[in-house]
Amino acid sequence: MWLGIINGKAWGYLVRKGEKGLSILIPIIKNNEDEKTSTEKKVIYGFKKGTVFDISQVEATSEAVALPSIDISIKETEPWV
Repeated sequence: MWLGIINGKAWGYLVRKGEKGLSILIPIIKNNEDEKTSTEKKVIYGFKKGTVFDISQVEATSEAVALPSIDISIKETEPWV
């Protein structure tokens, strides 16, 4: 599981000093109003750089919220052929 600095602070987690993060591209979303239908539509108009850290690189503070668990087990499926 990966955690950004802003969300990490909001959830009560701090990155350990000296840890190196992974740089990712974060989409910048803008609400555009369609003049024909008068509805708002979300459009990606660019990207910005963000840094995320593995959960093993952060420490929980006294106000930390429990992070959700994710089931990543691979389920057996039927063959395609």
